[in-house]
Amino acid sequence: MLWRGMRLLTRPASTSPPAPRRRRGLWVALAVLASSVALGLAFDWNWLRPLIQHHVMARSGRSVQFDDLEVRWRDGLDPTFEFRGLVIQNAPWAASKAPLIRARRFAATVSWRTLGSDVKVVRRIELQDAQVDMERQADGLRNWRITRPDDRGPPRVRVLELDARDSTLHLVHGGIPLVLDARSTTLPVPRALPARPELPLTRHLDFAGRYRDRAFEGQADVSDVLTFGATPRVFALRAQARLGALALQAAGTSNDVHAPGDVDVDIGASFATASAGDGWPLPASLARLRPLSAQGHLVHAGARWTGSGVRVRAGRGTSVVADASFTGGFKSDTPRRALQATLRDAVIDLDDVSLVRGMTLPGGPGLAGARADGSHAWSTRPLPFERLRSLDADIELRPARITGADRGLLQSVGGHAVLKDGVLALGSLDLGLAEGHVTGSARVDASRTPAAVALDVAARGLRIDRISPALAANGALAGAIDGRADVRLRGDSTHALVAGANGTITVSLADGASVSKRLDARLGLNGGEWLRTLLDKAARVPVQCASATLALAQGVATPRRFVFETPGTALAVRGSVDLAGESLDATLMPAHKKLALLALDKSIHAEGSWHALKVALAPAIDDPPQRCDDAAAQQGRR
Repeated sequence: MLWRGMRLLTRPASTSPPAPRRRRGLWVALAVLASSVALGLAFDWNWLRPLIQHHVMARSGRSVQFDDLEVRWRDGLDPTFEFRGLVIQNAPWAASKAPLIRARRFAATVSWRTLGSDVKVVRRIELQDAQVDMERQADGLRNWRITRPDDRGPPRVRVLELDARDSTLHLVHGGIPLVLDARSTTLPVPRALPARPELPLTRHLDFAGRYRDRAFEGQADVSDVLTFGATPRVFALRAQARLGALALQAAGTSNDVHAPGDVDVDIGASFATASAGDGWPLPASLARLRPLSAQGHLVHAGARWTGSGVRVRAGRGTSVVADASFTGGFKSDTPRRALQATLRDAVIDLDDVSLVRGMTLPGGPGLAGARADGSHAWSTRPLPFERLRSLDADIELRPARITGADRGLLQSVGGHAVLKDGVLALGSLDLGLAEGHVTGSARVDASRTPAAVALDVAARGLRIDRISPALAANGALAGAIDGRADVRLRGDSTHALVAGANGTITVSLADGASVSKRLDARLGLNGGEWLRTLLDKAARVPVQCASATLALAQGVATPRRFVFETPGTALAVRGSVDLAGESLDATLMPAHKKLALLALDKSIHAEGSWHALKVALAPAIDDPPQRCDDAAAQQGRR
C-alpha cells in the first residue's frame, strides 16, 4: 500500500483524465439528468400546494387556490407550469373586488436561462376560460406583483407570447390614464388574409375603454398566439377601432400587441363629425379639415416607418398620394429623425390651407386665433426656425394643382426640398402664379442664429389683372410682368428678414402691355389728353417699354435703372422704398414726347405708408427720363 501511494504521488500530472474516466463522467451526468426528468414527470406537484399557498400568503396576504398543478418541459429545459382551476385573490387596495385571475386553465412557460436574473422571461402564457383583472396606480404600484406587492420599480417579468381562449381582461392604468376591457372568443370558422394564408385568423377580440377620459372601442380578428415584441414570431390581424371622431382600419401582421413593433399592414383612417365640435385625438389644426381620410400600406421595422401608396383626402378638395419613410423616434433624438417623401397627384385647396392656419373662409364664421391686425405686412413674431434643426428631410413635390377661392393668384406648385443639419435647400422650384411661372431656388440656413435666407428666382408672364384686382377692375394697366430677384436676407422674423435684405430686384412689363389713355394722361400731367378721354374712356395706348432695377440695402430699395415709355410720355423716377418700414418716398417726373398745350410742368410725389399713401403734385425735378433705346443699349452692354 505504501509503495502504491508513492507511485501515485510521483506520477506525472495529466491535463485531462483518461478517456475511460471522461466517458464515465459523461454517463453519470446523463444519468442524473435523465433521473431528474423522470422524477419531474413522475412527481405529483400538487404536494407543493400548501408550500405555495403559505409563501404567497406570507408575502402578500393573498390567497391562492388551484385544483391541479403540473410541470412539463417544452423545447428543452424551459419548464411550463400549468394550473387548472386557478384563483388568485386581488390586492386589497384594488378598485375591483374580483380576483386577480380566475382561470379554468393557466399555463406559463419560463425561460430557464433567466430564472436567476432580475428580469424573468416568460416565453408564453396560455389562458382558457379566464377572467383577469389588472390594475396599476399612477405611482407604479401593481396588483399583479404577488410576491413583491410593494415593488414600484421597473418591470421584472417580460412576456413574449399570449394564447388567450374565451377569456376577458379588465385593465386599469392610472399613469396614462387608461381603462380597458377586452374579450377573446374563438371564431367558428378560421379565416385568412390573402397575403398571409399561413397565419389563419382564429380569435375574435372585442375591446372598449377610456383613454384620458376619452372613449374608444374596436374589434379585431387575430391569430391564435399574440406576441409582445423581442420575438421573430408575428401574428396576423384584421382590426377596426374608433377613437372619438377618428375611425381606423388595419389588416396585416405585427409582432407586438401593446407597442409599435414590427408592422406590415394595409391601413385606412377617416375623420368626420357632423359639426365643428371636439376633434380629439387629432390636433386642432388638422381637426378643422373635415372630412379627412387616408389609405395605404404601412411598414415599421426597427426605427423606420415606411408608407407606400398612401392617399390622403382632406377638407373641401385637398388630396395627395405619398411614398414616404421616416426614421427616428418621436420621444428620442437618437437616431436622428429623417423624413424622405415623394408627393404626387396632389391637389391643394387654398380654403383648406386657410382652415389649417385658423383663418376665416369666404362667407364663413371667424375662427379663434385668426389674425385681427392686417395693417402690417411683416410680423415681428419669431419664425419657427428651430424646427428645421430637429430633423433631416428629402421631399419631392411633383407639380400640384391649386384650387380654392384664392386660386386666381396661385395655380400650381412643385419643387424639391432637402433639409440637412438645419440647412434647407429648395431646388427645381416652380410656382404657377398669376397665369405665369416663378422658377428658381432658395436656401434657408437655420443652423445658426439669426437665420440666413438666399433667394434666386425668376418670374415670367405674371398677369397684372391676376396680381391686382383693382387694376383688373378699371383696366388702367394690362399685360404681364417678368422679373428676377437675387436677394440675401438675415433675421429670425419676417420683419427682421426684410429689414436685413440685400440684393437686386428687376421687374419689367412683357411685350404687349398697355395702359388706359386716361392713366397715360395722368402720368404725363397732360390736361388736354385727359379731357379727350372723357369722350372715349376705353381708349388705350401701348407701353413701349417699362422696367425697373432696384438695389436692396438693409431693406431699403432704390432705383438703379428705371424706364417707362408710351408713344406720348416718358417718366423719370427718384426716391426709395422702405420695405421694412412699409413706406414709400418717390417722385415721378414726366417728359412729353409730343406737343402738350395743357400739360403741367410739375412732378408727382408719393410718400407715406403703403396702407395710407399720399399723392400730390410737386415742383419739377431735373432728372431726365431714360428712353427705351438707351435701356436696350445698356442691357446689351450688360
